[in-house]
This record gives sequence, C-alpha cells and structure tokens, in this order.
Amino acid sequence: MKKVSLIIILLFPLIISAQRLNSFPLSQAAQRIGDTISTCGKIYSVRYIERGNTRLTLLSMGNTFPNQLLTVVIPVDVRKKLNYKPEDSLNNQQICVTGKIEEFQGKPQVLILKTEDIRIPTAGKDDYGKVFTKVEHPASFPGGDQAFNEYVKVNLSKTSLKQDVIKDGVHLVRVSFIVDIYGNVSNVEALDVPKTCPVCGPEAVKLIKRGPKWEPAILNYHKVVYQVVQPVIFEVH
Repeated sequence: MKKVSLIIILLFPLIISAQRLNSFPLSQAAQRIGDTISTCGKIYSVRYIERGNTRLTLLSMGNTFPNQLLTVVIPVDVRKKLNYKPEDSLNNQQICVTGKIEEFQGKPQVLILKTEDIRIPTAGKDDYGKVFTKVEHPASFPGGDQAFNEYVKVNLSKTSLKQDVIKDGVHLVRVSFIVDIYGNVSNVEALDVPKTCPVCGPEAVKLIKRGPKWEPAILNYHKVVYQVVQPVIFEVH
C-alpha cells in the first residue's frame, strides 16, 4: 500500500510592510466598536460643523448622511495640517482611514488623530476591477501557513492517491486561483500536472475549492482581487 505525504509550499510576493492591517469590509463597522482598524470606502458627503470651540469635519463613508456606514471625524488641528480641503478633495473619492472605532449616537465613527491616518489610494479608479499578482499584503489562508497545512492533513483524500497509476516519488502541482476582496475563491485550476501523478491535479484543486474563505490581498491600503499560484508537492512512496 502506498504511503502519501504532502508538502505545501506557499510562494507569496515580498511583503513590503511589516505590519498587517486589521482590515475588514466597511459594512461590518458597526460590529467593530472598540477596535483599532484600517478600512477603505467611498466618501458620499462632507460636512463642516462649528459649535462654540468645537470645529469638526465629518466625512460620510459608505452612504450619504444620515445613512453612512462610518463617520470619519477630522478635528480642526488635523485639518489644518492637511495640504487640501476635505470638502474639495475627498467628496466622491475612495479613501482609506486608520483609527479606533467608537460609537456616537448609535453610529460608528473613527477619529483621525494625525494626517497619516487618512489616505487617498494611489491606485486609479479602474484598478478596483483588476486582478493583481503583486501587492503589499498577498491573499492568505486564515491562520497562516501552519493553519493551511493542518487543513490539508485533515482533508486530503489519501484514498484517491493510492492508485497503481501513481509512481513513487515527488510530484509537483501548481494551483492557480483568484481571491476576491471578500475572500471568496474562484477560477481554481491545476497547472503543470505531472504525468506520473494525474490524480494529483484534481486532488489539489479539490482541496482549494472546499476550503474556507481566504484573507483578501491589500494594495495601497484597500482590498484588491488577487491571483494566487500555489505549488503543492505530493510525496508518494
């Protein structure tokens, strides 16, 4: 009886930033009260409020006021340091913000403490529909490489690999798939399936398709669609 073991090699591009963003879909902002986050979205309206000594610029992200998904609060001291006027430059723009989410009058809001906490992505508007292969934070299996290896050990169908048609030795399969901005996996296909192990390709594809959602890739502080090419080595003896 053949013994099957599996070596998983994850080849990801170089991570430019050492800090992984605690990013999430904007629609989940209300569930993240108290968390320090980074998120991106479109600004639908900009309001400037001046009441006594309080002067604030309020950005409605995700929808127009009062139905915004997140309110971005810019204090006057931060506003003075910006090299642009928010009402002129940020309205109808995709932006990314970093800060702690708090609740105000039943709505989530994030307070901008420094100019670096609010960013306009350098990627063009058309880039949101593109499939990227080089990003700052590649798409990843939830829990990282070790979690993926554990998933494979539990879910690998060794029965399908114990066939006489498979020759003993090491068999390399590259699996290509797309991870969208919500972590959904699609377009899974096996590349370069070795003739010495024709069932290794379908088995590798099955593992990816049946797995959980992945962590989306991050480029310029926003989630993008990303193509993963993952080599999988089957060791049969």
